[in-house]
Amino acid sequence: MSGKGAQSLGSVLSIAKMSKDSFFRGHIPLLSFMAILSLNLGVINLLPIPMLDGGHIVFYLYEYIFGKPIPEKVLAWLYKTGFAVLISVMLFTMWNDLMRFKVISTVVQLFK
Repeated sequence: MSGKGAQSLGSVLSIAKMSKDSFFRGHIPLLSFMAILSLNLGVINLLPIPMLDGGHIVFYLYEYIFGKPIPEKVLAWLYKTGFAVLISVMLFTMWNDLMRFKVISTVVQLFK
């Protein structure tokens, strides 16, 4: 939506920086940031990825519609795939933050 794409994704480093910035702007900006962060995490939690609540909702819907649970082998594969997706997103966002905050270049400079 913003036109920045995947490079605008951030991890805990971005959240910490934005929290600090909001804190120094005052009570209202900090509370607003906390509310937006909470809403974002709630929406992300509803994504249909097996490890998240949205994935469980999809599983329950499947059982409701078809009257039987998802086969164990399929369920195991879905959980492994969901886990891989979540880890990939976390690593990608952490990499974005390490590049954005120039952490790697700073560490390299320490050892030169």
